[in-house]
Amino acid sequence: MDKETEKQKVGEFLKAQRLAAGFSQNKLASRIGVNQAYYSKIENGKMCPESIVLFRIAEALGSELIFTKK
Repeated sequence: MDKETEKQKVGEFLKAQRLAAGFSQNKLASRIGVNQAYYSKIENGKMCPESIVLFRIAEALGSELIFTKK
């Protein structure tokens, strides 16, 4: 899978999780300490979030990041 496809998949996943939790982009961005424009770029596959941002998103959504071996 190429990098652009990976960013798109991450963005789609995060958007689905955000919507399921009932957050607007603005509300979630505020909770994780980033601006809405930055968060929008992540969801739209325009940029890859830093690992600390991923951890903050997971925490805000009541989830956790789990890394497993294939």
